Amino acid sequence: MDIEDILTNQHDELLEVDLRSLEVELDTGEYSKQYIAHCHELIQLIRKQRALAQEKLPGKGFQEHVNPPLSQSPLTVPASSLSPFGQEIKLPEPTDAEKLARDLEVIRQTDNPEGELKRYFEKTKNNEAFIDANFSAFNESEHIALMKCFDFSETFLEKYFDVLDHATLAKTQHFSEEFFVKHYADLNPDLVIKHGVNVWRAKENRSSKLDVFLRLKGVRY
Repeated sequence: MDIEDILTNQHDELLEVDLRSLEVELDTGEYSKQYIAHCHELIQLIRKQRALAQEKLPGKGFQEHVNPPLSQSPLTVPASSLSPFGQEIKLPEPTDAEKLARDLEVIRQTDNPEGELKRYFEKTKNNEAFIDANFSAFNESEHIALMKCFDFSETFLEKYFDVLDHATLAKTQHFSEEFFVKHYADLNPDLVIKHGVNVWRAKENRSSKLDVFLRLKGVRY
């Protein structure tokens, strides 16, 4: 997809949701860093010019001089700056948290948010530390999708245990026998032993301590 061409020649036709979709494509697609930075700046220029067009300026003639219609303003700016008034303006780089919030907003509007979120993380290769630092940005259904994408540490699982979906955790996450015993009341043993991913779910790989614990609970697998 030639995003630069779309932004330069079709900017009048793009809605805000289109701009957000293009931002996600830039952040997840196979483009050079220079191309990505340049296209992000074009998107910011479009938004800036639209915002300026909404401002009340004293006199139509002055307004047209300062802010001509987008169709008369070709978007050919250098990759390092924006120049709506002719002077160089350096835009601050969005933070990782800001990029994530923007990307999630677009993903949630798709027909298959869970699938799109999984593809997004496959491409961006974000790790547990990033998820931990930005955990509040995700909603409940996205917590489920995250556990299908990542094998989290027990430290992470402990920290967010009360808000994570326990059925998904039981089936998708690796954790110790001790973790299972500690959270036995919340982790369905049928899901953990029959459908989980831990090596000790097989009887021959279990410790005698866990075997005794399960027998006392009336669980026989």
